[in-house]
Amino acid sequence: MVAEQLLGGLSDGEIGGIVGGVVGGLILLTLLLGVLLVVILLIISPKAPAAPAPAPNTVL
Repeated sequence: MVAEQLLGGLSDGEIGGIVGGVVGGLILLTLLLGVLLVVILLIISPKAPAAPAPAPNTVL
């Protein structure tokens, strides 16, 4: 195989393991950064004051 010659005699299984590990790590890193972004946005988002309850209409 050409890949074996270019990568110093690694088998297809070894190449797949390396590529899978790198891709899996990148996916995990992306998910962690997404969660971190959501948490940061929730922390710094301004809290809107609760609207006061309307007074009950007692006129009949």
